[in-house]
Amino acid sequence: MKHSVWVWGIAILFSFVGVRFLSIYMKHDGEMHFTNQSAAMASTFVEAEIVNSNEVTLTVENKSRFKYVDLIVRCGFAGESGSDIKMVSVPIYNEYPAYSDSVITTVDLDVPDQAVSVKCVGHEAEIKSERLCSVVISGDSKGEMNCKDVNL
Repeated sequence: MKHSVWVWGIAILFSFVGVRFLSIYMKHDGEMHFTNQSAAMASTFVEAEIVNSNEVTLTVENKSRFKYVDLIVRCGFAGESGSDIKMVSVPIYNEYPAYSDSVITTVDLDVPDQAVSVKCVGHEAEIKSERLCSVVISGDSKGEMNCKDVNL
């Protein structure tokens, strides 16, 4: 075989490996996540709404493969012009299973008088387990998915 065929073959092999690597470690935010906590927080979505001057409603979705507890949420309040007024961190003592639906929580926060909006993100949590899944393709199996939670 020619030298160029080998070079192209190796290049294609490395591209497959590279794409697989990126699909495992890169999340929706475009950053690389090499720790369990970083990956879990990148797949956590928090929507916030000001209820009154003392309360904010948080809707948390855990779309990661990790089950975690005691989520610390960082919230930033913005004024009418969009400028930042205040940043706060608040712990939420709930359990968030892997790939879970929304969990709605109302938290007590001192909402600034001039705040008209709030944006929150999951910042930190205690990882409890990881959901590992595999597809069985053998015998009478019709490609069933088997999942198990592994404590960390």
